[in-house]
Amino acid sequence: SAPAVLGLIRRVVEAGNEPGKSVSLCGDAAADVAVLPLLLATGLRKISVAPAALGRVKAAVALLELLRPEHGHGKGEK
Repeated sequence: SAPAVLGLIRRVVEAGNEPGKSVSLCGDAAADVAVLPLLLATGLRKISVAPAALGRVKAAVALLELLRPEHGHGKGEK
């Protein structure tokens, strides 16, 4: 199930946060703008996408960054 897979990704990312290690994800899931916020919520920060998806993914990441609560546009704002 999706929550189980996301939990597994989170655990791998946490283990990869050790000095000298990094975790990246390559594949269609990273290019799916509906799945991307869930992947980023696991702590994943390195993704690889097909060149055709790059613009769409960069725009989605920029929008997600703008909507973060630290920018005053996240949940709870009125």
